[in-house]
This record gives sequence, structure tokens and C-alpha cells, in this order.
Amino acid sequence: MKNKRRIYMVILFCTVISTMMSYAENKTYSDYQGFYVNGTKIYDGNGAIFKPVGCNTLFMYWDKGGEKTISGMGKTSANCVRMFWATDSNVPVSDLEDAIRSAVDNQLAVIVGIWDATGKWNHLHRCVDYWLRDDVKAVVQKYEKYFMLNIANEAGDETIPEEDFEKKYIEVVKKLRDAGYRVPLMIDPANWGRDERYILNCGEKILASDPLKNIIFSWHPWDINQPRSRYTNAIRASIEKNLCMIVGEFSHLGANYEGPLDWRPLVEECNRYDIGWLPWAWCLAGDKHNIVENFDLEQITLWGKQVLFEMEQVSAKASIFKK
Repeated sequence: MKNKRRIYMVILFCTVISTMMSYAENKTYSDYQGFYVNGTKIYDGNGAIFKPVGCNTLFMYWDKGGEKTISGMGKTSANCVRMFWATDSNVPVSDLEDAIRSAVDNQLAVIVGIWDATGKWNHLHRCVDYWLRDDVKAVVQKYEKYFMLNIANEAGDETIPEEDFEKKYIEVVKKLRDAGYRVPLMIDPANWGRDERYILNCGEKILASDPLKNIIFSWHPWDINQPRSRYTNAIRASIEKNLCMIVGEFSHLGANYEGPLDWRPLVEECNRYDIGWLPWAWCLAGDKHNIVENFDLEQITLWGKQVLFEMEQVSAKASIFKK
């Protein structure tokens, strides 16, 4: 009789724990209304497919809260903005919140990336630590309906072994999910974002490690003199592996102005396979990659006219902004 009672108590205990865990999961995830990944596509909170087509921006130090940048971009056909950010303690989190709020007011989905680890693998932890700050997390969660979290811009150079890249990002994804982040986590490949093999060879295990399966990979094909086939093969391979990939940076010139970059075939292949693309960059003083000068849409460059025209052909606002 005592044994039966013990068995009953064990079963009852397990049932209670299971019910509590189920409730906690429902409380954590069922009310989520933000962007999410399903297979190779991104969906908004209404369940509509969202193809991010927008611009990279650098306003943190030069245009407080993105006041000029975001209002100008809001007048274009861009549907999202990718924001340069850093862990600089001299820049308050309120500046980031102001920029995010402005983007939402201008019907732009928000991608924020931390630049501290660009080319520096040993600085990746700085980016992660920033995201783990309570004040930063509070801002992201406040706007999670509109937000995609780019963990670190281009962390690591070409010397990073693929197994290290995979292992580290699995650890990072766990930390961010354990901290309560539900938004899509965006991961750039190493080698300054250029080497698609980090996505194609490591992406499946990184994605599998995420309990929410809410991972976007962002390729930055800055190499000049590339055949169209490189773009086609990378995109096709990501689709075959059921990975969600976008092109997160490119321009009409190499990163260091080392020559022209034939960007039209890249955009054409992105459009052919219906993946997102974000040109570099809205404005930085004296930069040859500028889409506009002086943060002013009236001072659009030739590159800006060309790429914004292409954007007009394919960009659509997220359905969450439609009344």
C-alpha cells in the first residue's frame, strides 16, 4: 500500500511540474508577436512573409537618435533599417531607444548590430555582454514586435576555424535565449562577414541549437571581381540547407575602395530567390559608399539613386505597419 502511495505521489509531482513548465512556456512564447523564421523565410507578427530591403546606417555619433537619418529613410521605399551601434558607455541606451522609436514611427523594421567585434573574434563577448544588460534588454523587449538582433557585426577575421565559430555561436545563442530574448538572432560570418562557408557549414547546427529556431544569417559579400555564380551558389546552398539568409551589406565599391563591385547581379540573384538585401550605407562623412550626403535625402548620390531605384521595385512594408 505504501509503495502504491509513493508511486501515486511521484506521478502527481511530475504532473504538477509538467503543468507548471507548460504554463511557463506558454507565458513566455504564446504572446510573442515579433518577427520569426520559418524555414528560409522571415515572417512578421501577422504571419505575413517579410523580405528585409533597407539600408545600413551609421548615426550613433553623428546624428543623435538617427533624427535626420531615419526621417529621410522613411521617405524612401526601404522597409527596414540596420543600425550601427557600439558598447560605448558615453552613449546612453536612451539614444538607442529614441532611434528604434523613430524607426517604428517611420514604418521601418529594426535591425541593430554591435560593432565592437568587427574582425576581432576575442571581442565577441563584449557584444554579448551588452545585449545581456538589463537596460538594453528592456528596450529590445519593449519593441520586440519590430526588432531583429544582430549579435555582432562581422566578428572575427579569416583565421577563425569553423568549429570555433560554430561552438561559440551555439553558446551565445543559448545565453541570449536563457536571458529571455525571443526576437530573431542575426549572425554574420567570420572573415569580416565575407565568407559564406561559415553559414553553409555551421548554420545547421547553430540553428538546431536554438529552441525557437529563430536565426537569420547575414552574408556580407564585399569581395570585388566575383562571378554571378558565387552569389547563386551561396543562396541556393542556404535554401537547400533550409537556412534563412539575407545579404546584410554590399556596395558599388569594395570595402576599402579597392575597385568597383558589380552589385547588380547580386541584387538580381537575391530577388530571384526572394531573399533580403541591405546596401551600405546611408551616410558617413566623406565616405564613397554614401547613399546620401550630410544625412540629407535631397543630396542623394549616383550610387544612392541607383540602389534606391532597385529598392522601389521589390520592397514592401511589413504588414504589422498596415492599418
